[in-house]
Amino acid sequence: MTNQEAQIKLNALKRAHERNLKIRYQKSAEQGVERQEKYLRLMARQKQESAELNQKFALAEQDPKSQIYQLKEFHKKEMETFIKESAPADAKYKMKLISLKIKHKTELIGCKRQLQAEETELYILHHSERDALDIERDYQCNMSAKESEQLNICYDIERKAVINSFMYANKKYKVGDTLSDQDRAISVRWFSCGDRSSPWEKLDDSLDVSYGGYLLDKNGKPRADGATARIWQSDVIK
Repeated sequence: MTNQEAQIKLNALKRAHERNLKIRYQKSAEQGVERQEKYLRLMARQKQESAELNQKFALAEQDPKSQIYQLKEFHKKEMETFIKESAPADAKYKMKLISLKIKHKTELIGCKRQLQAEETELYILHHSERDALDIERDYQCNMSAKESEQLNICYDIERKAVINSFMYANKKYKVGDTLSDQDRAISVRWFSCGDRSSPWEKLDDSLDVSYGGYLLDKNGKPRADGATARIWQSDVIK
C-alpha cells in the first residue's frame, strides 16, 4: 500500500464518519423537536383537564346532580325537621342542635375530601406523564451519545487498520536494528505509524513509519541514562 492509497482510504473513512455523525446529530435534533412538541401538547391537555376539574368544583355547589349539592339540601331539610320537631325549651335542645351541626360539617368535609382526592389523582397522573417524557428524553439522549461513541470507535478501528496495513507494507527495519538520522542513533525496540503533518512539516505524504528505541552513544552502546528517542523512516540515513 502506497502513501497515496492510504490517504485515499483514510479520507474516504473520514468523509463517511462525518456523514454518519451528521445523520446521527440530525436524528437527535429531530427527536428533540418531537419531544418538545409532545411536551407542549401534554402541557396544553393537562392545563385543560385541570381547568375543567376546577370548574367542576366551582359549579358543584350549584349543580343539583352533584353530591355536595344534594348533601347540602339533605342537611337543610334535616335541620328544618329538627327545628319543627324540637322544643327550644328542652334542656337538651342546644346540645342536640350543636351535635347536628357537627354532624353536617363532618359529612360536608368528607364529601369535599372526595373532590380533593379526585384533584390529587389528576395531579399524580399529570406528574407521572411528565416523568414519562423525562425518562424518554434521558433514554434518547443516552442512546444518541452511545451511538455517537460507537461511530467514533468504529471509525477509529477502521482508521487504525488502514494505518497498520500501510505500516507493515512499508516498514523497512525490525527490532534490534540500529538506525540514525542527522542528529542521533538508536537501537530499535518498537515501531509504529503516524501522521507527520504539522504547521512546521509540510509533507505531501503525511503517513510515515517511526521507530523508537534507546539512544546510542558514540561507541554504539545504549546511553547510561536509558534515554529513548524516535526516528522517522523517511529521515533514516543509515
